[in-house]
Amino acid sequence: MSVLRNHVPAAVPTINFLSGGQSPREAVLNLNAMNAMGDQPWNLSFSYGRALQEECLKHWAGKASNVGVAQEALLEWARCNSEASIGKYNN
Repeated sequence: MSVLRNHVPAAVPTINFLSGGQSPREAVLNLNAMNAMGDQPWNLSFSYGRALQEECLKHWAGKASNVGVAQEALLEWARCNSEASIGKYNN
């Protein structure tokens, strides 16, 4: 966090992290850890395409019959990352 504090002006409203190279679980845990450090001058959030969609796509597998379970997976990962964006994620 010290690197961000030393190089990103407090006037920047938000810092959004990408999930590239991380599993969905690693991405949510890392975001949560940063936000659990307490108040920062910027909003620390996410721009996770793959980390939000990975489980959803696995469940869907291109089959119309799997749409419901895929939507549930997407909603669950969105909830997890929403909680992590305020440092309140509990696995």
